[in-house]
Amino acid sequence: MGKRGIYEYINLQKKDAVSRNGKEYKIVVAVSDTPNEITRTSTVGKQLAALGFLWVGRWYQKFANKITQADVEAIKKINNELASSGGQTGNVQEFQSMLETLKAEVAAAEIPLLTKTELETKLEGFIKQISNATAEQADAIFQHYLTVTSKFHTYSHENKILIYAQQPDATKVAARSTWKEMGRNIIDIKKAITINCGNKIYMNNKGRRPYQDEYTLKQQRWDKEYERKVAANLMRPNSQVDADIQMRKNVIDIKFAACPVYDISNTTGADIPPETEQGNWTGEINTNNDNSELANAVFSIAKKSLESNGIQVTQNPATAGEAGWSRRGQINVSSDVTGTYAVSTILKEWAGDLLHQEGGKFYDKTLKYFEDKGDLTPAHIQQIQKVKESTVAAAISKYFNLPTDEHPTYMALLKAQGGLDSNQLINENVSTITAVSNYIIKELKKHEEELNAVAGQPAEAQPEQ
Repeated sequence: MGKRGIYEYINLQKKDAVSRNGKEYKIVVAVSDTPNEITRTSTVGKQLAALGFLWVGRWYQKFANKITQADVEAIKKINNELASSGGQTGNVQEFQSMLETLKAEVAAAEIPLLTKTELETKLEGFIKQISNATAEQADAIFQHYLTVTSKFHTYSHENKILIYAQQPDATKVAARSTWKEMGRNIIDIKKAITINCGNKIYMNNKGRRPYQDEYTLKQQRWDKEYERKVAANLMRPNSQVDADIQMRKNVIDIKFAACPVYDISNTTGADIPPETEQGNWTGEINTNNDNSELANAVFSIAKKSLESNGIQVTQNPATAGEAGWSRRGQINVSSDVTGTYAVSTILKEWAGDLLHQEGGKFYDKTLKYFEDKGDLTPAHIQQIQKVKESTVAAAISKYFNLPTDEHPTYMALLKAQGGLDSNQLINENVSTITAVSNYIIKELKKHEEELNAVAGQPAEAQPEQ
């Protein structure tokens, strides 16, 4: 059961497994976009157990061939309950538990004493702020946290907490090297925001010296894929590769390592084109904001299509000038965005959800593209993502005979800022862009009668590739 079946707070993901006698089979694992939401003792965990999911120490799973439509409907119901209660099991109570866990992790970390003390103080202050608030006040704090951190798509949940606890008014956060790539300098390094980069640092357990024999996440993915293929008899084992993997596994994971990042308010230098801002699609680049019945009808059916696929669509006000944003299971189109600009925004965020959110229909293909592309800076990755998303939005808008004047300008600005060739990126990803466009068009055409009542029959779609 894939993303199309259900996809919001709780999702079902298929995984390959091999029995002791070498027989392959598939399992379905329940995953969440919120830490600690699925445990053996959590509310969601008990609901999954009641559906016949088995707890195996790290997650709840079920044989893929045992998943029924009733299971899917039950998960949808769980997601609806989570959505109506603010999006997380236990809401503030569980969030407080996460804060306490993170505080204990910081306390046990081998980091400079001053950094540790400052982090513990900030986290303790955050915990007390919630503990001393009324239920309504605590919920408001929690919702503000979700709103602010929804922009930080590339950061883990614990790092979102760390950023918010240290600077709750942060809008765009990046490492010093990233700001330098964008032509900006740090004003005051003492105002750094400390995050945990331990999940990216490994060291040999013989020498215990940081950064020695780094075992990168990319290499780990390659090793796991090799082992999976060998176990499934899809690849012949190689003794030297096996030995190398075993050597790489002979490292220990640093649970917490302090790394500094900086909010844009603590930087100065070159202006940043809005289109490159983290997690947002912003700026006044739309030159033809057509508020026709056709544009409004396409937006309406796009919203219906997304919601029928388990993705909530909201139209809340912009918090940092953005036209829209997305996170797992939710797309927001800012309330002041209308007409063709709203259509472009919802289509772009939909494409981003399919391409760049883990579990998305085209996520694995996109991940392989980035791996094959080689080492890329965060700015380059962001540009490639935005070009693909915008091209899909332009292609679908054109299919429905809507103006697309803003898209060439958008991609030209990206090319000028990031130094990559937008046309080349489109050519490299043409099959993916075509596949994503056709998938979204098929979803929209399920509401074709409603659209035709307004605009008549649109042109034929491009053939699938």
